[in-house]
Amino acid sequence: MSLIARVWRSVEGPLIDFDPRTTPMALGRSGLGLASLILLLANPDHVLFAPTPRAPSGISCSGPGSVALWCLSEAAAVSPVVPRSIAVVVLVLVVVGYRPRWTAVPHWYVAFSLATGLSMPNGGENVVQVVSMLLVPICLSDDRAWHWVSPSTPLPGRARGAAYAAFLGLRAQTSIIYLSTAISKLTNADWRSGTAMTVIVHDPMLGFPQAVTSRLESLSWWPMLAAVITWGTVLAEGAIALLLWGTRRSRLVAFGAGTGLHLGILALMGIAGFELAMLSLLILVILGHRAPSRPPKKSRSHPEAKVSGNAV
Repeated sequence: MSLIARVWRSVEGPLIDFDPRTTPMALGRSGLGLASLILLLANPDHVLFAPTPRAPSGISCSGPGSVALWCLSEAAAVSPVVPRSIAVVVLVLVVVGYRPRWTAVPHWYVAFSLATGLSMPNGGENVVQVVSMLLVPICLSDDRAWHWVSPSTPLPGRARGAAYAAFLGLRAQTSIIYLSTAISKLTNADWRSGTAMTVIVHDPMLGFPQAVTSRLESLSWWPMLAAVITWGTVLAEGAIALLLWGTRRSRLVAFGAGTGLHLGILALMGIAGFELAMLSLLILVILGHRAPSRPPKKSRSHPEAKVSGNAV
């Protein structure tokens, strides 16, 4: 069997059974919308679009960002309430799961506008922007009114192929995110030496309260624990990047490791938007499609060994 035939055979099986219209996919997509919605509702415009030397007006409108929602509104001299209201409405529709086919492109546009326009992004906006773009081919073939209900019709062949290609791109992007993050940490001396967590707890923005930090540093085993957390984070990120391409069981291990990692970061550092975006991404990539059906196992009994029910 040629290499091309082997590759096609490995793709053909999952492709035939592939259907992303599942509850986990809906949950992950709603989580992405919720991450952006929380960002908008929790922060006024003067915080999201604070003036910087690169963007004195507070909104970065250079390059592709010039067509972003807030930039177009600024150019048209429209009140800042208008783009914010449009974005909130779109994100609410995404969160509640209304008409994925209709809201997929507006969702990406709002995510793109936030990722390119914010003066101080936290990283979650870029994740949501890329993921929402890759979800467009998946959602365009979804004719359901709500993404929470079970589909009543099968996906057409062409739509299934486009959705599957987008899903593989989503998996590749997720793997790249984790692998590049792990590698970038290894270029930092604090992460290589195992002392990064000790530095992070003192960070004025991401660190722990002073009382907690003092208590931790009074413990004799704190340096060892800090080293374990530091190196464990790098190992977990590298492992997730590789396990995503393994068997379903391997991917479930990656999901468990990623969930523990991001919940831990959320509890310790409180970066809610970024961690919610990453948890939603893991749900989409690992749980968000229907598992291929397995053919029934052949009976181990031989035909000649069977006897009729009347035999004594």
